[in-house]
Parts: sequence; C-alpha cells; structure tokens
Amino acid sequence: MANTIAAILTGDVVNSTRISTRQSRRLTDALAALFGRRSHEFYRGDSFQVLEPDPANALRLAMQCRVLALQVKSKHAAVRSDIRISIGLGKTGRPTAKPGLASGEAFLLSGRSFDTLSASDKRLSISV
Repeated sequence: MANTIAAILTGDVVNSTRISTRQSRRLTDALAALFGRRSHEFYRGDSFQVLEPDPANALRLAMQCRVLALQVKSKHAAVRSDIRISIGLGKTGRPTAKPGLASGEAFLLSGRSFDTLSASDKRLSISV
C-alpha cells in the first residue's frame, strides 16, 4: 500500500476524564471493533489513529466514532463525551506496524490538522 491515496484518522475522546474507567474501556473496545482489520493504534488512553484504505469511507468512519462516543454516559449528566477527529487524505508512504510511527502526506495532514483542531472547540477537520 506504499504511496497509495488513503485516509488517516487521528482522534481523541473529549471529556475522557469525566467518564468511568469501565465506560472508557467499553468505548475503546467498541472503537476497536469498528476499526476491525484496519491498521489502528490507541495511545495515551483516549487517543487513536487509524488508516482507512478507502478515502471514500473516511467521513462515515469518523461519524461512526463520534456516535459511539456520544452514547457513553458520563459521571456528570451535563457533560457529554465526544470524539475530536481529523482526517488527512493523501499518500501514505511506507506501511509500518503502528500507524503512529508512519509517515507520508496523509499522516502529516491528519496530525497537523488534529493539533489545530485540539486548540479549538470544533470536533471535525478534513485536510487534503
């Protein structure tokens, strides 16, 4: 899959400290099931990166992630969990065992966009 066009989704759970450890684990398990056989990695407990080989499916996958998070009950009724997610579309470079260690245009676009997204109140970004 070297140098093919793909989508990289970089995300994290918003308000993750306000959901129980049990609920957090359920969400992570649900996301892992959603990602299925796609190359993905979880890190820092509430963050993830996933490679979607078919860019046409990237937005749907991002929305499915957010729906899973919105279904999680938090410790505080007024606070909802959500997922902040950026999608980078482009060449992927050489494949690696862990998406977080990979490079390529799509990875760079997704990561940079995610950094910008984290500093705002927006929940979704797409970079091409």
